[in-house]
Amino acid sequence: MTEQIIVEVDLSIHPYQGIIGSFQTQWTSWLEPGFIYYFPRDSPISYNILPGDIILCEKEPIYVCDSGKVIMPIKKFKPLDLIRYIKENPDVEILSWDYPGRSRHFLEIARDFFRNKEKLSKTDVFEKDDLIKLITSLIQISQFNTENLLFPHLKQQIYNSIIDTLDILFSEACLEKICSLKDDLSAYEILALVLPKLFFSFPEYVTSATAYKKIKTAIGKKITIKEKLTLIENLFVKDIENWLKTNSSDLVNFDLLMESNYKDLAKKVLQIRQEEVRNAPVIFKGATKKQYDISQLRETTLGKKLINNLKISERKKWIEQEVFALIELAFKKIGIELNVIKYVGPK
Repeated sequence: MTEQIIVEVDLSIHPYQGIIGSFQTQWTSWLEPGFIYYFPRDSPISYNILPGDIILCEKEPIYVCDSGKVIMPIKKFKPLDLIRYIKENPDVEILSWDYPGRSRHFLEIARDFFRNKEKLSKTDVFEKDDLIKLITSLIQISQFNTENLLFPHLKQQIYNSIIDTLDILFSEACLEKICSLKDDLSAYEILALVLPKLFFSFPEYVTSATAYKKIKTAIGKKITIKEKLTLIENLFVKDIENWLKTNSSDLVNFDLLMESNYKDLAKKVLQIRQEEVRNAPVIFKGATKKQYDISQLRETTLGKKLINNLKISERKKWIEQEVFALIELAFKKIGIELNVIKYVGPK
């Protein structure tokens, strides 16, 4: 079999040259491609591609010119096929792009994660460096944000697939490696490995020194891995509850919390966000035609989300009564009374 590579398709940028698909690997200071991969016009796949499609190609170019290479496409991937191929070919080269200047592309990060996770199951070859590589992959995956990606749809499906693999068996395997290697890891690293969904859900959380000391003690206890995992999870959850009392919940991944085994934590986050709304004063002025200042409401997580959904301009501080009525009604439906206060000041 000829050596293969995975290519993410961009739009044709020089149609007058007959280019069907291209991939941009280097960028000039004007954000123009400095080197391009072309698909040949005589391939049927070249006429059936869209921006963001992922194509399996032959690595050996058909033709090389000053501006790039012509490579032969083999097939267009569907999401599950792509994930399967990456798992089965962990060393495959990936020519993918998100935004120019990003050091790593998400498909590369996903490939490295599956490669490191596969090595985790091979107890005889897994060492400290492998543990660090797995931690690095998890940290990079935790920073996944569709706003920072071009053509995010397929990458979102791959991200969801990775999340699905982070089950209790993964946690137990990681904890077992931590115990056997007997190396001190930071609380940040332990959380990423042992409780990755909790790690993804609270990107700004910093473990307290007291909790970290108890977690290290738990790791050294002579009990089963399952018992250690339960003990460590309880310590992290309790510490996060305390952390939430003095820190913003704005960046908490609420949806992931609800989908995982942390529904009680999700309820606490929701209660905090609801209380933020109740405490945010909404100033109104006028008698017959009232206007409402929603600037402080916009600073809350729930308020900002609702206001954005209503397509209210970020520059708009005061809104009309008809628009405010929609906001007020939406919050009443989830049991929140807004803190409406009459404006007192110079006219």
